[in-house]
Amino acid sequence: MDLLSEPIRTLHKSDAAAITVYKDFAVVRSTIDLDLKAGATDLTTTKVTRQLEPDSVVLRGQNGGKTVNVLEQNYDVAVVDQNALLRQYEGRTIDFQTLIYRSDQEGQRLEMTPGKIVRAPDKNGAQPIIEVNGKLQFQLPGLPIFPASADSLLLKPTLRWSIASDTAAHFPAELDYITRGFSWQATYNIVTPRALCRDGLRNG
Repeated sequence: MDLLSEPIRTLHKSDAAAITVYKDFAVVRSTIDLDLKAGATDLTTTKVTRQLEPDSVVLRGQNGGKTVNVLEQNYDVAVVDQNALLRQYEGRTIDFQTLIYRSDQEGQRLEMTPGKIVRAPDKNGAQPIIEVNGKLQFQLPGLPIFPASADSLLLKPTLRWSIASDTAAHFPAELDYITRGFSWQATYNIVTPRALCRDGLRNG
């Protein structure tokens, strides 16, 4: 199912999350409101951590309530950055901004150079290939300037669901998951009478 084919409803967290921290991970329990229509509803929430473990996600009716019939679940952590946008515009032409220095009275000025993104840089370190004036080069000809459209930009880590329901329904649901990025350590202080400090600790 294409999650972008229909308007996606954004979930709102209704209660603060409860976090139980272990040695090198944490369990997060939170409550979100589900607003379902009859049939399949596409929902998203950004109220999650960047290091969430997708296989650990559990979405269920709060306090053993309604059953949540999840058809599909996806976790997208690829928050937009310059390289991500270059990959999105691969095969298309955009403007690249350069700062031109002149020796005359004009000083310096900005100049726009159109370039076709033949190959965008990938996560494995492959160099970009840009076509400028019919020639290929293995570096960006300037600062890439992208069209001002944020429709498909991912600004935060996002959980997406497709949920089936026989009837329209609105109810709170419990969202639980495991996340990395948390740890804890304990420090203990012992307060003793001054005499024990002088004579040394001993069993009582």
